Amino acid sequence: MGRYLIYAIGEVSLVIIGIMIAVWLNNLNEAKTQDLKIQSILKQIRSELVSTIDDSNGLIEYFGRKDSLIYVVMNRKPTREDFKKSENSSLRFISMNYNTLVMQNDGFNSLMEKSEVLPNKYAPLVKGLKQLYINFKSTLDEMNNELLDVVNTAIDHQRENYDWYADYNFFGATLLTDEILDYYLNDNNYRNSLADYSNIAIDNLMRYIIQIRVDAISYIREIDVLLEQNTQYSFDVNGSDYAHWNGTYHFEGDTVQIENDANGMKWFNKGEWEEIYPLSKTKFHFESSVFLQFVNDEDGEINGINIHKTNTNNTYQKIAENN
Repeated sequence: MGRYLIYAIGEVSLVIIGIMIAVWLNNLNEAKTQDLKIQSILKQIRSELVSTIDDSNGLIEYFGRKDSLIYVVMNRKPTREDFKKSENSSLRFISMNYNTLVMQNDGFNSLMEKSEVLPNKYAPLVKGLKQLYINFKSTLDEMNNELLDVVNTAIDHQRENYDWYADYNFFGATLLTDEILDYYLNDNNYRNSLADYSNIAIDNLMRYIIQIRVDAISYIREIDVLLEQNTQYSFDVNGSDYAHWNGTYHFEGDTVQIENDANGMKWFNKGEWEEIYPLSKTKFHFESSVFLQFVNDEDGEINGINIHKTNTNNTYQKIAENN
């Protein structure tokens, strides 16, 4: 009887152990399957973030041109002849149109549907993505709507107050009369529309577009670490490619310094080093809605940086090494 009991207990123990092993293997396979699904979602989020970055590049360029146009008009620099020139047609339509950043968020929504089963290793990324897709996207959509209101208000004012509206907008510059030119040169409502456009688009919307771009780059890099991948992107920066930017630049008591390193480009501004993000061989941005472009001398060598935003337009001169 004693031997039988021992044998029976052993058999039961083996069955229990077998069940536990089977459950463990099943859970392991289920976790692996879930993780593969999560990785697939992360790849979708990464792809959507890359699209967001690509779109933001064009928008920074677009609003940079708008900002320059608003600056010259508000400072009353264009003449009647300037407004007449066909190549300057954009001067007449500054507050009559706009582009916007539309963030794709299908991947993020899919990730949130699995929020209850996400392993802890994804927690920091999810926290950042929530900030990007919930808080920033909500504000971005609000700014887009406000800018649309500014554009519609400018159009409505022309339509409701000027007999030339229909013909001018249909036939274009061929009907550019003195009355229309007076509107662009002297009408306070037009200047008000430019001020409103600058306030919404440059001072507010651009700030979020740039911050979204910076964060998107950061989260793509974080996703690559989680996926154990080393993907190359159009926004990746090889610091040596921009070494010709290096130097010290000065304007009226203020000095900035630019250097390249293994991680890309940085500048010393307002007492601290910050990463800067090249947009082309001559333009870059940092975490602020300011437009920056290098200025070249007659030989094509960089001799300054133009820093432009709304009512500010300063050129920092490059200081020679021996100075």
